[in-house]
Amino acid sequence: MVAGPVFEFKSGSAPAIGTALDTAFGKWENPTMSTVTTDQKRRIPLPEARPGDVFDVRTTPEGNYVLEKLVRQPSRGQRSAAEVRAAMEAEPLEPRVSWEELRQQTREA
Repeated sequence: MVAGPVFEFKSGSAPAIGTALDTAFGKWENPTMSTVTTDQKRRIPLPEARPGDVFDVRTTPEGNYVLEKLVRQPSRGQRSAAEVRAAMEAEPLEPRVSWEELRQQTREA
């Protein structure tokens, strides 16, 4: 059986509101909404963000903002000169088409 709200009034105090479910199962958890306000420079403080964190900001069709934290990939470290030379020899910076073919492909007919 579920009862409606129970109001308890005591003189000189605010009313205490509860239900039969509250008393039967203990108090219900009421999550609070965290709100923030932009400052003059249109910045928004994020409680979990640290200085230097980078976020991708998208706007939904409904006008809401979606923030996605971008995580930097770990560095592979400094390459040696021999590794750089080997990479350049494997993929030379030479055009694979002639200049004339490139002109024909990029010009409007």
